[in-house]
Amino acid sequence: MFYKIKKLVHKFLLWCKVKSNLTKVINFRAGNEKVSAIMQPPLPAAKCIPDWYKNLSLYVTDNGNPISPEGNTNLTAKACVPVLDALTTGYIVTLPCDIIFVDPKEYGHRVIWEVSWDVISSHSPAQMGNQAPDGYESRPLKWEGNWETITPEGYSILITHPFYRYDLPFITTTAIVDSDKFTRRLNLPFFIKEGFVGTIPKGTPIAQMIPIKRETWESTVLPYDPKSDHSLDDLKTTIFRSYKTRWWNKKTYR
Repeated sequence: MFYKIKKLVHKFLLWCKVKSNLTKVINFRAGNEKVSAIMQPPLPAAKCIPDWYKNLSLYVTDNGNPISPEGNTNLTAKACVPVLDALTTGYIVTLPCDIIFVDPKEYGHRVIWEVSWDVISSHSPAQMGNQAPDGYESRPLKWEGNWETITPEGYSILITHPFYRYDLPFITTTAIVDSDKFTRRLNLPFFIKEGFVGTIPKGTPIAQMIPIKRETWESTVLPYDPKSDHSLDDLKTTIFRSYKTRWWNKKTYR
């Protein structure tokens, strides 16, 4: 009996070791006491799936009636696992308070809010190479960072605009930070849409952060493979969830 218990304990410890080796931990540390007391840390992206995706029907419809385009299925992006992977990968940084953008001609400035800490600061256009995206104001702004991000040794953090959030009245720029070495708070530059007036509410996703492993890569060019011509046909041999059931691997961010 004792031998069996010892054997089970040994197996359990081995399982814990394997799980520990497979699971990486990302740490978010408050920049000060106020942040720790009242601000929300970055959330797993799976908790911030946008409403447009949640409300999307699985099928293309017209007044509730399914439409079947000739020569194609009528499935929407709701059936596309790569889209769901993008929406649920990594962690989402959210806005810590309501931000009100006003007409500068009327108020003399662009942004107002009533909290006792800095939320937004600015760059000069020249600092970003005068490269504002079309339809956005030329002056870049910055979301002030409140949380320190710490990744395991050898991992950096990719920071970008939240995937598929084209509805937001701003666009956050993209950067990669070696967050295993540099663990300070990160300011996130962004551009606001031209002429936007209104409130961006507390909790709005403002950036998506994805841990990436630093590795050395080398590219090659492979010869043409005739079999690749048939890969799409193979995908369509099953109508529903073919990619998910045959090729997809689950990703987990907690």
